[in-house]
Amino acid sequence: MAATLVFASRSAPVVPGPLDEALWYARSLGWPACPGDPDSAGAAAPATTDSGVLAAYWASAPTAAVRLAAGVHFDVLDVPGA
Repeated sequence: MAATLVFASRSAPVVPGPLDEALWYARSLGWPACPGDPDSAGAAAPATTDSGVLAAYWASAPTAAVRLAAGVHFDVLDVPGA
């Protein structure tokens, strides 16, 4: 939750995301990971910078991952392996 509020305070929209097996594996290796685009159709809630809304998200799902909305402060380029 603390990291979420830091991102939000810097105007980075945040939304909780599911922690699936691949995300748990990436985290166990210390890799930054994001389970998906928070504005996609599968998102549980829209990305926001409102700390009250974020606190409510994590109160209802305390093990949720932090997902940042791409295209706001950074972009993502996914290059498939050869």
